[in-house]
Amino acid sequence: MLILNIPPTPSIGNGGGWQWPWSTKKAPEPAPLRVPPSIYSYGIGTAALIAGIGFLAKKGHANLRRLPNVKAITAACIRAQRTIRGVVTNVRDPDNFRLFHTPRPWWSWTRRVPVKARDLRGQTLHIRIAGADAPELGYFGKPRQIYAKAAQEWLASQIQGKVVFCTFHRVDHYGRVVSTVYYRPTPESPYVNLSLEMVRKGLACVYTQYGAVYGAEGKDQYMEAQQEAQREQRGMWAQGLEGIETPAEYKEKQRRIRREKQRGKKTPL
Repeated sequence: MLILNIPPTPSIGNGGGWQWPWSTKKAPEPAPLRVPPSIYSYGIGTAALIAGIGFLAKKGHANLRRLPNVKAITAACIRAQRTIRGVVTNVRDPDNFRLFHTPRPWWSWTRRVPVKARDLRGQTLHIRIAGADAPELGYFGKPRQIYAKAAQEWLASQIQGKVVFCTFHRVDHYGRVVSTVYYRPTPESPYVNLSLEMVRKGLACVYTQYGAVYGAEGKDQYMEAQQEAQREQRGMWAQGLEGIETPAEYKEKQRRIRREKQRGKKTPL
């Protein structure tokens, strides 16, 4: 008996293995050639990433550059109504506070907000809460308004040492950044407008003087919140509308008293 000694032919497809020359089974298509990336492509990608980060940092990208004080705020920041994130370090007055800017996401990974006064000197932004006018505490011998201390204590209890977001509007003549401020009343609650909450609780009036700004919420929401506080007799409206001296009226009276004193000094005897 004749025995044919024909070696099997290897297949050239993805499956490997063997098949006979007379087999009618179609061999699978060859696998595409995969070229591993070279060290040069990795280097080019890394260099591009570093260059991009450096460019953003140079241009003052919000998440890369910390604003230590009001001098670091450019006109472009104000025009764009930039929103920043920070930690409140001091609440001295009922309607303004000190903010330590903490740009995210990676600033707080390796650093902590200073707690000592000497470490915070020149490193915070003076924020004036937009849209609200709280009772005056009365510095330099001036009398304190009713509910001024209560408003200051409430504000401190809500934001002292906590993270808030501030949307810039302008820098006033005192060097304060007038901003719409958003905070969390509780850790589980969403961020809400701080000015509106103060007005709604009767701890501030709506600010309507020169340079007033109200942010995205608009003046109508502020006026509605004030009307609600008056109707419910909350805070400074506890005794009704009669006989209430608003912060604006208080400041105008103090300016008038100061002018009269200055005229009296100039009057010859």
